[in-house]
Amino acid sequence: MKKRHITTLQWPANLTDLNLIESIWLIVDKKMLKYSFENVDDLKIAMTTTWNDISTDVIQKLYKSMRNNLKEVIKRKGLPCHS
Repeated sequence: MKKRHITTLQWPANLTDLNLIESIWLIVDKKMLKYSFENVDDLKIAMTTTWNDISTDVIQKLYKSMRNNLKEVIKRKGLPCHS
């Protein structure tokens, strides 16, 4: 890539705007706040319930936002567009 003078953006895993799973984890984190855990089994139940409650509509919306996120990250020369 360097030989051909192709510049790349920061690795997507480190750039939450281009990493869908990071957005999903933010949703999970927010939803998990409504639970209290007394033991590991409570945590597992809460996590499973929270994960299963994320609708395909939410995932599709996140997926559809990727085009705009990519444009914004390019415009910002690799800097994140969301804080």
